[in-house]
Amino acid sequence: MQRVVPSQRIITFMDEGRRDCFLQETLITYFHMEIEKMSRPVRNLLDILRWVQMLMPILSLPDWAKSEDVRLWVLDFLGVANAVADMTESQLDDNLVLGIKNVVANPETWTALYRLIFNLIGDDDADTDTVAENPEVVGFAEKLGNDTGIDPVTIIVWIMKIIEMIREWRNR
Repeated sequence: MQRVVPSQRIITFMDEGRRDCFLQETLITYFHMEIEKMSRPVRNLLDILRWVQMLMPILSLPDWAKSEDVRLWVLDFLGVANAVADMTESQLDDNLVLGIKNVVANPETWTALYRLIFNLIGDDDADTDTVAENPEVVGFAEKLGNDTGIDPVTIIVWIMKIIEMIREWRNR
C-alpha cells in the first residue's frame, strides 16, 4: 500500500514561486506529527541516544594536573547534571547546578578553587573534617559566597565532597 503525504495533494494547487517553501514547511510538520505517533520504545531509544551523546564527553576522565582540561570536563559534567535537574520539579537542584556552573565558568574563581583543591588533595594529613577548619578554605568560601550569594558553608561542603571523590578515585 502506497502512502500519500498530505502535502502532495495540496502542492498541486500552489503557485510555483511558493511551492518549495510550502513543501518544506508541510513536510517538517508532517515529520513532527509522525514522530509524535512513534511507538514509545522508539521515542525511548531516541532519548537513550541523546543521553549517550551527553555522557560521552564525561566518560573519559581529564588529566587532573591540567586545570583547563579539568574545567572543561567539569562543565561537561554540569551539562549532564543540568539535564537531570531539569527533569525534577524542584528548583533547588537547578539553582545548585547554575551556582556551580557560574563558579567554574569564571576563570579567576576556577583557578583559585582548582589550586585550593589540588593543594588539599596533595596534603595526605588533611582529612575532610579538617578541610572545613582550614583558613584558606574558609577565606575562599567567604569571598565566593560574597561574590555569588551562595552560602559559604555550602561552598565548604562542596569542597569537602570534591576532595572525598577525588581521593576515592585515586585509591581505586
